[in-house]
Amino acid sequence: MQSFYCISEIILRKTMKNETQLFQNHIMDLAEKSYQQNVYTYSAFMTEAERSDFEEMKNELSFVDYHVEGGYEDASRGIVIFGSIESLGYEEEIPLSVIKIEPLQKKFADDLTHRDYLGALLNLGIERSTIGDFVIGEKEAYVIVLKSVSAYILQELSRIKHTTVLCTEKSLEEWEKTRPPQQYKELHESVASERIDLIVSKVTKLSRNAVAELFHDRKVIVNGRLCENYSKTMEKGDRFSVRGYGKFIYDGGDYTSKKGKLQVSIRQFL
Repeated sequence: MQSFYCISEIILRKTMKNETQLFQNHIMDLAEKSYQQNVYTYSAFMTEAERSDFEEMKNELSFVDYHVEGGYEDASRGIVIFGSIESLGYEEEIPLSVIKIEPLQKKFADDLTHRDYLGALLNLGIERSTIGDFVIGEKEAYVIVLKSVSAYILQELSRIKHTTVLCTEKSLEEWEKTRPPQQYKELHESVASERIDLIVSKVTKLSRNAVAELFHDRKVIVNGRLCENYSKTMEKGDRFSVRGYGKFIYDGGDYTSKKGKLQVSIRQFL
């Protein structure tokens, strides 16, 4: 049995390494095309793990101008844009749109979650890589998408669960002016120390062993970088995400209880 798990571990590691290499090769192809053909090139939306892999390439990409755009400052998912007005001599519109999704009748609308909105879009047959972040309001949601799928969403998305919805499109400029403030859920937890595995265990409600699997499976991102060191000490202001469980900001320790437990504050993005 132990040999089976060892073999599975080797296969998993090789698979992850191959996926990383394929992604980085694709990014390099886009960079070289932009540089050699004097054109803008764009990636699809990167996962947070891919964003971490991208950050490792900065030295290799120094020959070309680029930036990451996710539609707003705190976006977790973003596209890489190769080229700039300084290097290419012309400007091109960023190929992103913001889709506002709102119920036709707010009074009778379901309380929809991030999972509900994402599931409805994926059920249309849209690739996850064409969809960026969601910003959830009181009864509405905003989703950043590639322009290539915006018209299809506007035409096809009319219902989420039992709620009939209306979709309208906004430019990034309109979105910046009218974007609702980010909403958070305040979490207050008691931990033995500021080790990230202890904090992740609290926000996910998982056991230490299950949390170790999250790190092993490259599902924990801290400040935009993949984190595989589960004993890392968190610092106030650190942003972290756990795939499948959400995004968070660590606001630090408040005080130590009489029993020696550290009381910490965490904000969860809604």
